[in-house]
Amino acid sequence: TFKGWTLDGADYDFTAAITGNITLKAKWEAEQTLTDIEEVTITGIKNPVGGEDYEDSSYKAATIADDAPYTVESVVWFNEEGNSITTATFEAGTKYMVRVRLQPKEGYKFSWYPTVTMNGQTGTLIKLWPDGIAGFTLIMTATAPAPTTYTVTFDSDGGSAVTAQTVESGKTATKPADPTKEGYTFKGWYLDG
Repeated sequence: TFKGWTLDGADYDFTAAITGNITLKAKWEAEQTLTDIEEVTITGIKNPVGGEDYEDSSYKAATIADDAPYTVESVVWFNEEGNSITTATFEAGTKYMVRVRLQPKEGYKFSWYPTVTMNGQTGTLIKLWPDGIAGFTLIMTATAPAPTTYTVTFDSDGGSAVTAQTVESGKTATKPADPTKEGYTFKGWYLDG
């Protein structure tokens, strides 16, 4: 690529008056051949959970392969229409758009129609910026938070075994079948003794 004219190694000023013979030398830059990035794979994007703050750092991360020809520049969340989120936290059952911006490494550029996989799903290329950065999006639905659970164990005090139960907070345990113990009549369960 032609980059201009030089005189004695410096860019020549064509507004300077000529006072003698000069030889201008062309300045050239080698053309850089960029390799197209045809496939983009992004993982590790945290699925939104109702009640959690979308500004939490765990929602600002994405994972790419160590040898990928690009790096993660940013991870930003929007509502499904691509507008700013107006609530402080994700709402369970609501769809959100995550946008991951990637910077190509030196010698690479994103093709216009790369195959995009985000968290194992098909993502979409939404924009190629002039500086080479590309934005990719995926729509994800916020799930309800995982319930708190507790374990109820049954000590039959030498009687037959009774299977433990996992019970959600605020719910009730199911009364198991009465255990048996030779020479004894089962009289019921007691909490802690």
